[in-house]
Amino acid sequence: MSTVLRCARKILRAAWALAIIQMSSLPAGAQVFTSKPCATQPDGEAANVRAVAGSCGNATFQIDAQQRRLGSVRLAFGGNLYVRAIRLTYQSSSGGAQQLTQLPFHRLFVEGEATDPIPTTRSGLSLISAAVDISPPGYGVGPIPMALIGPEGSQAEAAATADDATVRRDTNGWIQIGSTSAHIAATRDTIPIGREKGRFDGLSIASRGNDLPVQSVIVSPASGVPFAVDVRRVITPGTSGWTIPIDPPDFIHDVTVTYATAAPSSRAALLEVRGHYAENWIGRVGDNRHYAGGWVLLGTADLVVSPHKPVAGDKLRVAGQAGPFKKLRFVARRGAVSLGSVAVDVGDGRQETVPINALLMPDVQSAPFALASGAVPIDSVVLSPQFRASSRIDATVEVWAQY
Repeated sequence: MSTVLRCARKILRAAWALAIIQMSSLPAGAQVFTSKPCATQPDGEAANVRAVAGSCGNATFQIDAQQRRLGSVRLAFGGNLYVRAIRLTYQSSSGGAQQLTQLPFHRLFVEGEATDPIPTTRSGLSLISAAVDISPPGYGVGPIPMALIGPEGSQAEAAATADDATVRRDTNGWIQIGSTSAHIAATRDTIPIGREKGRFDGLSIASRGNDLPVQSVIVSPASGVPFAVDVRRVITPGTSGWTIPIDPPDFIHDVTVTYATAAPSSRAALLEVRGHYAENWIGRVGDNRHYAGGWVLLGTADLVVSPHKPVAGDKLRVAGQAGPFKKLRFVARRGAVSLGSVAVDVGDGRQETVPINALLMPDVQSAPFALASGAVPIDSVVLSPQFRASSRIDATVEVWAQY
């Protein structure tokens, strides 16, 4: 036997042994799928979104460092998809040790549903990719979007927070600019805000669903040095307590809230961050035109739905502003929302219905919708979401308007 042939056989045996070691974490009887990824990233969508065509059987998501810092991720489905399994690849930071873990599902996920949280670390290794096996290819109609989202807003939390749909009216310049399910056991939550939300001269912290034992709040202005505010108080639902001044007014990069220890509770608290617009941000000649292309956040509507509970349409009303505005867009937070249409009241008896008919995936801006009436003031916007009798949703919809 030639030396080259013997060396080749040694390499093959070594590779086979490594494969056996890597597959040791798979459950007994599991079959590993190796079909080529065929899902695509839609034009204009974020990197965490994939579109599955009718003939596609596999979608792969690469996990970046920012997603790994979340501690866990979930897959949200923008349509009905039958999922056989999800294959997770964990790897050491050096690129050496690797572990494959296969999660068998064999179930139909419906529109707006999401998987349970998937940990982003395992045995000291970091999650680097998640491949979804969709079976059979051609099931249903495509393309159907999927999104890789964070751990907050799980269905269990949604069921525990409320039995009906609720809404908050943002008035006097105060706007909800961020929210998350409070991870009190993890001692802290960081909520990204971003420059597009606007420049603020004050912030406040609020709670919904349960008491929130806040220890401190760390604010990271976009142009200044991060600073901490010692709170040491329990924020009860429906109250925001005190104002944290931002002086000089600034855009906010993120807000971190640290928690004191609390007794275990089956009902999760929702942490909310509200901001007060700085002078000269709002208005057709405001600073929003220079920094945000004329887009401003009008307000937010909290959609909380439990099975077989009716949703009152008048509770999904967001107050407007003087304008005049020419376009609208929408962003869902903490969960996917199927939005059918919106009714825009311009305040003089005229009303325009704008057909949306889009699934709002979490943290992904919708396309802009032009108002047929032209540039008009907006007295209010009434949202008409779509959902099933069995739906469980706890999400916030942001309503944006452009001067």
